[in-house]
Amino acid sequence: MTHRYDMLFSNLKFNNGYLCAYVSLVLFFLLTSCQSPNTYEDYFEACLENVETTTFTVDGTGETGVAYSGFDVGCLRGAPLPNFEVVDIDGNTVGAAGLKGRVTVINFWFIKCAPCIEEIPHLNKLVYKYGKEEVNFVAFSLDDGADLKEFHASSLFHFLHVPDAESIIEDRFKAIWGYPSTIVVDKTGHIVEVFRGAKLATDPTVPVASAVDTLLEELLMDDG
Repeated sequence: MTHRYDMLFSNLKFNNGYLCAYVSLVLFFLLTSCQSPNTYEDYFEACLENVETTTFTVDGTGETGVAYSGFDVGCLRGAPLPNFEVVDIDGNTVGAAGLKGRVTVINFWFIKCAPCIEEIPHLNKLVYKYGKEEVNFVAFSLDDGADLKEFHASSLFHFLHVPDAESIIEDRFKAIWGYPSTIVVDKTGHIVEVFRGAKLATDPTVPVASAVDTLLEELLMDDG
């Protein structure tokens, strides 16, 4: 009889060991699945959950591309900036960490993009209004430094300019939503809003810069 109870107790401990391991594993998956995204990449991957992709071939080149349908840039709100460190048109280093402490406006553009050129005067007005003491104004361009300098000789764009930025835009920011794009970032380095295009999607008569202006006023007032 004693032997039978010893065996029963031994099996119970053995089974309890498996039970504890199983419960721990379930709790681990529950906790990890409920955690909020921590990195820009986490946010971006979450954004892709309901996106449809289509592969296409560029006429005359044989190159293939991917079209994304249903991507909502709003899901990037709250994401920290991706980590990057680049050199601007004047040879100065610009990094995500160095932008913290000020509100930041980031613009993606290129010279042959008509809507990009159209919104430059509106973006310049933001620089005139807020200056560069409280706000970082950074433009990432697909164009090289020589082309940008030639452009600026006749058309001023008063942002800090990062040339040859395709890899940063596509690999770090993973921007699949077109040009121009404007991102507003708070002092802690987290994205407040992402705008696609030069005009508001909700009202094509209103420049994106007007909405950026409103956000800057709110962010700077909160910090004050």
